[in-house]
Amino acid sequence: GFIAQDIVEAAKELGISEDDLAFIDHSFWTDKETGEERDRYGLAYEEFIALNTYVIQRQKEKINTLEERIAKLEELVNA
Repeated sequence: GFIAQDIVEAAKELGISEDDLAFIDHSFWTDKETGEERDRYGLAYEEFIALNTYVIQRQKEKINTLEERIAKLEELVNA
C-alpha cells in the first residue's frame, strides 16, 4: 500500500501543496487520555482511479510501440 505521509512529502518536493491532493485525508483529533492533539493521515483510494487509468493508457501505448519494434526486428532477422 501507500503511506499518505510519504505521498505528502513527495508532493512537497514537487512543489505541490497537501491541499491540492484530493486523495489525502488529513484530520486532527484529541487523545482522551493525554489531551494532546494528534493528526491522522489516510488515503482516498477511489481518487486514484483517474490517475491509474492515465498511467495504464500510457503503458499500453508504450507496449504497442515496443511490440511494433520487436516485430520489425524479427522481420529483419528472419529475412
